[in-house]
This record gives sequence, C-alpha cells and structure tokens, in this order.
Amino acid sequence: MDWRNFETFTFGDGPELADELLDLVLQGKKRATCWAESQGLLSAEVGKLMVVLDSKGMPKAVLTQNSRIDKATLRRSRRGVCL
Repeated sequence: MDWRNFETFTFGDGPELADELLDLVLQGKKRATCWAESQGLLSAEVGKLMVVLDSKGMPKAVLTQNSRIDKATLRRSRRGVCL
C-alpha cells in the first residue's frame, strides 16, 4: 500500500492549527472531523483511506472514513464541541 495513491489533506485553516489538530489525532484525542461539501474536497465514502499531512506537507497518518456525521453532531461542531 503506497500512501501516495490516497487523497491527502491538512486540518484547519493554517499551519499552526493544522499541526495542533494533527497532534490531537495522533494522541487519540481527536477522532472525528468534518468539512463543508461546498469545499469540493474529499469525497465522503465510508471505508475510504486518506492521508493527513502536517503543516510542512509531510504525511503523518492514514485515516479512514468510518461513517457520516449526523446533523446533531454537525451542529455541535459549529459550536466548537465536535473533535
């Protein structure tokens, strides 16, 4: 399995936040994420493998899409609760 065959992304909207959120993932504290479909990034098929990059573009983890987030979780995420 070559990670370069997978879609890649970074967390957040800047380098500092990207590394901060990645660190939470690597610690096992962040187990979910979401993004707006309007961004046109990352199809959300269950089982899909994706590579998360750090702020320098280096691959750090392979993540899998386990399920779609329900509307209640999405509402909480808009208030900063969903990690």
